[in-house]
Amino acid sequence: MNGGCQYTSSFQGPKCEYATEVIEVKAEVNVTVDVKLQITSHKFTPELKDNTTQEYKNFTLDFKQQMKLVYSNVPEYKDVILKLTNSYQQGSIVVDHVVILALPVTEKLNKTFENVAGQLKTQIEMAAENQNCNGSSSEMCFNSSSADVSKETMPTFNGTKYCQEAAPEGYGQIYFPNLTKSGLSCVSNCTKSTPGFISCNHGQCQLTRAGPQCICSEMGLYWYPTEPCATRISKLGIGLGVGVAVLVIVSAILGVFLFRAKRMKTQF
Repeated sequence: MNGGCQYTSSFQGPKCEYATEVIEVKAEVNVTVDVKLQITSHKFTPELKDNTTQEYKNFTLDFKQQMKLVYSNVPEYKDVILKLTNSYQQGSIVVDHVVILALPVTEKLNKTFENVAGQLKTQIEMAAENQNCNGSSSEMCFNSSSADVSKETMPTFNGTKYCQEAAPEGYGQIYFPNLTKSGLSCVSNCTKSTPGFISCNHGQCQLTRAGPQCICSEMGLYWYPTEPCATRISKLGIGLGVGVAVLVIVSAILGVFLFRAKRMKTQF
């Protein structure tokens, strides 16, 4: 456009011919935690066994809205899904529900997963301390001491596959995952401070479909006889050197001819 290339965040170069050395991503893993919670402000009725009834739908909506407030202080909270196993227990309702959390993929992923059940339990206890259950409030009340929180197995995250899928088409094989405290990024051998970084000396590492390549700088001014752009020879310097050499040779030849001509003139 307007004499130049306009490229996406995945490409760079004057003609968009090179892939970027790093792909910034926001990798997350969805994990689920099963929670059983006794609701004390509602009576169990047969209609709550049927998910097609209006009573069930109203209760489900109220419960999700209430628990969204309870779990909202957990940064990774995403959603709540009710199971169809609500049961009668001493005039109250025990709701079995699944809390979905989106955990960021970092070096601390496993530690974060180990802590999620405790965080949810803490939020339930804190909400129970502040709830208004005097009978005139429409707030849904629950018994925090009855809360049963159990997380499922941590799902497997394949960083290599994730980066291959995040890469531009045809470039997947040249990216690999790099985990840090702040998150995941997809890097290449052109990325500085990463294992396998390629130093190009008097050039720059660029990503092509064939893989990382050293593109030597100022090719119009220099020759690069060794790889990767390790040594360079000035074309201008060689040109001047050749010119001087030619001038010296021509001068020498002219000098010889002048000397011979002078001798011949002297003899006659």
